Amino acid sequence: MEKQNDLSFREVTASKKDSEILYDLLAQRKHTISHEILPSKKEHLKFVFDHPYRYWFLILEHNNIIGAFYITFNNSISIDLMPKKITKLEEILKLITENFQPMPEKKSIVPSYFYINLAIDNQSFIDELMRIKWKPIQMTFRKAN
Repeated sequence: MEKQNDLSFREVTASKKDSEILYDLLAQRKHTISHEILPSKKEHLKFVFDHPYRYWFLILEHNNIIGAFYITFNNSISIDLMPKKITKLEEILKLITENFQPMPEKKSIVPSYFYINLAIDNQSFIDELMRIKWKPIQMTFRKAN
């Protein structure tokens, strides 16, 4: 896989070490979609071992972990970056789109392109995506509890 500047990716493995790294990133996350309460470390370990994504990588800068990303089977990309690393988003997305191809389109199920879902209050991420010309396409709502 290509490197860009000093960024690289390392595939997530079904290991306690990677689970702990991912858990630390999850615990630092300020904006969430998938959970309101942090899962237990045991629940998270099982999740990592189940590896539910098409691709799942840690993001490294100068060999230090700064985040993680995954790509689902429906072409959704999720990127979790450490605080203050949002400035690396454009480079990260360039590396992802240069090294991975979207799944083939399935009408009304899988789009032909990569897309990113964001928490509505994640304004810095939204601003950065707008700056680098990613196009907003929808807002998603859920029933309130």
